[in-house]
Amino acid sequence: MKHRARAAGLVFCLVSALLASQGIARAADALPRPTPTVATSESVPTGWTFSVSAYAWAAGLDGRVRTLPPLPAVDISMSIGDVLQNLDGALMGLIEARNGPWMVMADLVYSKVSPGKNFAVSGFNGAANLDSQAFIGLAAVGYRLFEHQRVSVDGFVGARLWALDNTLTVTVPGVGSVDYGKSKSWVDGVIGGRVMLHLTDKLFASVIGSVGGLAAEVEWDIYAGLNYAFTERWSAFAGYRALHVDYKSGNFLYDATQHGPVLGVAARF
Repeated sequence: MKHRARAAGLVFCLVSALLASQGIARAADALPRPTPTVATSESVPTGWTFSVSAYAWAAGLDGRVRTLPPLPAVDISMSIGDVLQNLDGALMGLIEARNGPWMVMADLVYSKVSPGKNFAVSGFNGAANLDSQAFIGLAAVGYRLFEHQRVSVDGFVGARLWALDNTLTVTVPGVGSVDYGKSKSWVDGVIGGRVMLHLTDKLFASVIGSVGGLAAEVEWDIYAGLNYAFTERWSAFAGYRALHVDYKSGNFLYDATQHGPVLGVAARF
């Protein structure tokens, strides 16, 4: 009888322990489980965001050009002051759209300068005026290659359109005037990248560079500057940009570098 009582007691203890463990397991399953916090590519924000920038680029011009053949090629060196003194108008802007790691951007630069010079020939006073218009437009698609804490790296490929239009007008009072113009446009393929370093929550540094060519023998573009965010939407930026192209077609030559400080504002939507 004692052995049976001990066996029954042992069975009761085992059954009680099993029921208790099942109850604890059910209670544990009923408790909320913590969500993993490891970042994955699926956690990257999606949906389109847009930014629009307007900027002023006070660029000087150095190089060798022959944009009005059959006139000879000339070496030019126009300071920022020379360009601003003869500037008739300019329009410059950058548009960028981003969705997750993908981005699409367009950079547009339009300028018009009209330098002039008075002269005297055989007792006649005259004037020579050059009307020069330039449009430079970049369209590109890019991808976020790397992002970690305060550093991000984007790569992009695209095409840059160059369109130059020059008209020389020579006027001699009492004699008349003569106009001579020449237009040229071409497209180059480009590849480039952008590195951004967040120095603080509101201040970051950026470097953007590209290199290319197709119609031109070579072209390159580089910008380095700082951006300060006043609000989540509005920011301002300042830096320095240099843009070079070496293009030859027949007796048309444009081997020049535009370079100077950049100052602008940007809005994000």
